[in-house]
Amino acid sequence: MTDALMIRDVDTQLQNICNTFDRVNSGKINGVGPWSTLYKESFLWDKLRIQSPYWWSYVYERAPLFPEIHSILQIIRPTLEQPLEVAAPPLIQTKLYELSRLAFQIRLNGRIEDREKYIRTAASLKCFPPTLRYYIEAVEAHVKFADYLLYANPLPTELEKVLNLVTDISNCPRGGVRYLEKFQELNLDYTQPEHKDALEIIRSDEGQLVEFKSCYLSSNTMRHYDKNNLNEQRITSVVAFLNSNGGNLFIGVDDDMSIHGIEEELEQYHNCSEDKFMMQLTSLFRDKISMRTSNDNHSKTISKPSDLLSIILASINGHTVAWVKVKPSRDHLFFFREKKNKEHFYIRSGRNKQKVKPEDIEYFLTLKEAIL
Repeated sequence: MTDALMIRDVDTQLQNICNTFDRVNSGKINGVGPWSTLYKESFLWDKLRIQSPYWWSYVYERAPLFPEIHSILQIIRPTLEQPLEVAAPPLIQTKLYELSRLAFQIRLNGRIEDREKYIRTAASLKCFPPTLRYYIEAVEAHVKFADYLLYANPLPTELEKVLNLVTDISNCPRGGVRYLEKFQELNLDYTQPEHKDALEIIRSDEGQLVEFKSCYLSSNTMRHYDKNNLNEQRITSVVAFLNSNGGNLFIGVDDDMSIHGIEEELEQYHNCSEDKFMMQLTSLFRDKISMRTSNDNHSKTISKPSDLLSIILASINGHTVAWVKVKPSRDHLFFFREKKNKEHFYIRSGRNKQKVKPEDIEYFLTLKEAIL
């Protein structure tokens, strides 16, 4: 196709888009009112993304003759020039569809498990430019609604109103943008907790950087306290984080993410004193975790645990949770000191900690060095 023919083709298509904008703005398309900028971005991106970069070069050249298209093109151009999997990530589309479906289930049945799954799914989502703006704002809307479910106490009629919109904030930009913008106009009234960052980590579930520890041991018929066993679990979890990439240990949270807090432990072992709990936990890490360099066979206790970890008592959902934030250390190896001459080495592997035999530690270090 010659330049003249290409220019004529591009001008014709841009003019057709302008005509569509004019008809919509005047209410001449099925009575639909004016499109928002966000809707026009999605519409224009959808029209242009199927063309070739060569064709786009003519669009960029001719767009100044069509001011409205030109202004919108400046917004979407970084997205338009990305591969489709970046501009419209399949994972984000799948999760938005899942969230939309879960919102519908909440509206239909009001089941707790649907609410909890919705909250967990929304908490795990992140979306940034140069992804299409609709997807970024749709993710933000679902995250905000998850907070609303957690922190607000709405009347059923109010919740129904919000759910009617959230259900349609889907993975289809042109289908979901109207509901997204109506949702953004709502004034959702709720107060975020002081330790929202801790709650967001908990909501992301256990993984390489997160572990939950209950304050009691459970069986099929009862729960009971075993102080020595519980202490050992906490120490080995921290040791595994220290030898890996650091992480977060939450004491007072069950494996299913339910939060029961440390109140019963405070009452049973510490005379309801949070200070005594903190002192005991700090001493435990100091006395039972040993460290040495990779070329040294002599271990020593951690003289200043605060250099490697911090302990915060966070109030979450009406319960007190101990949040141990662990820093990684590339200069030392860390061990659980069971007895004076008996130490155990642990690393983090996904959701679990893994005990490494003494003869395998050197291989682990070589592998770690290769990764770093």
